Amino acid sequence: MAYKRYKIDLAFKLPLEPALDGQLTAFEATIRTVLRPSAKKINAGQPNEEDTTKAVWHICNHDDNAPCEPKEVEI
Repeated sequence: MAYKRYKIDLAFKLPLEPALDGQLTAFEATIRTVLRPSAKKINAGQPNEEDTTKAVWHICNHDDNAPCEPKEVEI
């Protein structure tokens, strides 16, 4: 079976502008309520299963020569 697979890695400078913050909040809501529930694991139940149903964000501090915050927030 074929899948259409997305990988997205975006970073936005904090603090977010209000308009962008609103767009990202709506995007996260769409991921949480529509996209993740519809996503399927590739090779589900097999030894080579791939969890292609995850979506997370975290605070990155690399510009400040500091490590990323360890906690990822699930969307």
